[in-house]
Amino acid sequence: MVSAAAVNGLLTNISFHQIGGRCRLVCEDDVVSCLKGDKMVSERFRAIKKKTMEKEAKETARQARQCQQLLQRDREMVISWLKQRKFDLDVNAEKKSFFCWRSYPILEAARDKDWHMICLLLYFGADPFQRDSRGKTVFDFLSSEVMKEKVSSMYAKSRAGPQESILGRS
Repeated sequence: MVSAAAVNGLLTNISFHQIGGRCRLVCEDDVVSCLKGDKMVSERFRAIKKKTMEKEAKETARQARQCQQLLQRDREMVISWLKQRKFDLDVNAEKKSFFCWRSYPILEAARDKDWHMICLLLYFGADPFQRDSRGKTVFDFLSSEVMKEKVSSMYAKSRAGPQESILGRS
């Protein structure tokens, strides 16, 4: 769609004058008859529309690249967090420790009260309803009802869209 500023720019460069009972188009110091003027205006309008569409396409591509960079950074952050805590590279893989206690990455993040990591793990497909050896879920570690509602809504949003695993495989 052509912006209003582009149309105004088009109209400021072109003016119509009536000379001797005939309409003439004056554009950039050229005088053109009305028949050619219509063609010139439509060509100008198409050129402005094309430039606007190219500019919007570049902006969309820039935003997509930026989104991909943020996604890659978050993926690397989750992978390093999982490696640091000695989990497999799966957000739903359990980790067994001494005396056969088991835990999951999202439960570790909830115990540490690392809300950002909880959000990232949910985004990458972690299940907040997994229970550890003691039967606790993520919701048992959350103190406020507001946080419980946020985790529930984030989980619902993550299940609504297409999922991709941490390693980029579906």
